[in-house]
Amino acid sequence: STLLLCKAVKTVLGDPRSNVLIITPTLLAGELLRNKLIALMEYGAFTLPPDSISFYTPQLSEPLEDSAMFHKASIILCDDAYRLESSLVEFLKQRRGKRWLVLATALEPDSHENLFFLSDTYRQAKSSATLRCDAENLLSVLLEELRVRLGTASKHDIMVIFPDPQMLLEFKPSIDESLDLDSRALIPGFSLQYQNLDDLLLATGDNVSGLRIPHLIVIVPDPSGDYAFELSRASETATIITYTVSQNALQGDIEPSEPIPHLQES
Repeated sequence: STLLLCKAVKTVLGDPRSNVLIITPTLLAGELLRNKLIALMEYGAFTLPPDSISFYTPQLSEPLEDSAMFHKASIILCDDAYRLESSLVEFLKQRRGKRWLVLATALEPDSHENLFFLSDTYRQAKSSATLRCDAENLLSVLLEELRVRLGTASKHDIMVIFPDPQMLLEFKPSIDESLDLDSRALIPGFSLQYQNLDDLLLATGDNVSGLRIPHLIVIVPDPSGDYAFELSRASETATIITYTVSQNALQGDIEPSEPIPHLQES
């Protein structure tokens, strides 16, 4: 992300007539890059022409083909391009024209012809522990892990990544009440204009682009899945919590309970 931003700045400084469009998967990722751009100008003692670098988020913006930013852009940079809809990436390739199109991706592209690719090799954080539990005990296990982390780290240095938005919204009230917090739910549309990142962060994998957090907790139903992107968000440690749903629970034969969880660490 920083490399793309520096490329944009260097391009405009070399040719003030250039217009660079940076596309990010989430609004928050774009805001973080925009703040970094402001910091670069403040501490780098340089200025750029107004609107020479623009940001676009597919989730919340008008269709790209209707955007004036797209039509006037001489260079298009896509951060975490493989997190974007494939139809959008194909549209960019087809409508590239004579412009530069740079795709930062962790996936091998199907073609390198007339395209520039930055191949991301994400660093997987060293997992401090893998905790295994039943789905009925998942909340108890998560709360205990958060208490342990909060004993040595600030609340804004911790993020929990859930497998889906429903679980995030179901667990958030219990997390806030049990730990006396006002956690931040990173849902589509989360904006630094109205909120901040000064508390425990709760998110799904689709909404963590652009973030780096010291301590990460990733909840996964399938431990054999590929969670390289999610784990790459941790700068220091990561804990994976895997859970299974018992056959009885699937059949509705038992009521959920909250016994003391049995943790298996590896």
